[in-house]
Amino acid sequence: MLDQIRDIWAVLFLEDQLGKLREEHLRRCIEGPQPDESFLQTGEERIIQDVKNEFYNEKMRDVVKPDDAQSLSDEEDYEKRSQKLMEAAILMTHKKLLSIPYVGDPNYKKHGTD
Repeated sequence: MLDQIRDIWAVLFLEDQLGKLREEHLRRCIEGPQPDESFLQTGEERIIQDVKNEFYNEKMRDVVKPDDAQSLSDEEDYEKRSQKLMEAAILMTHKKLLSIPYVGDPNYKKHGTD
């Protein structure tokens, strides 16, 4: 039960951090300095690594899975998480939100204009 709560907490953390990444990306696009092409991908990778580091480690397993704390590696613990579908939905929503044009978006052209 505690491991499922931990997994849900990790998903909420993921969603929150991706939201902050989108906000920072938009802020930089509007105010500068312009983000480079790898800004989002690098940020997403860092956030996923932060989820792994913060929630799927031996110290956390000692609390949520004391019987498995020593026998599971961090990577095995991460792979056994219960919220993979929710994570996939959050990442898909994140990508869709990024595709919405914003005022001043240099990549957005109104239909029928050059």
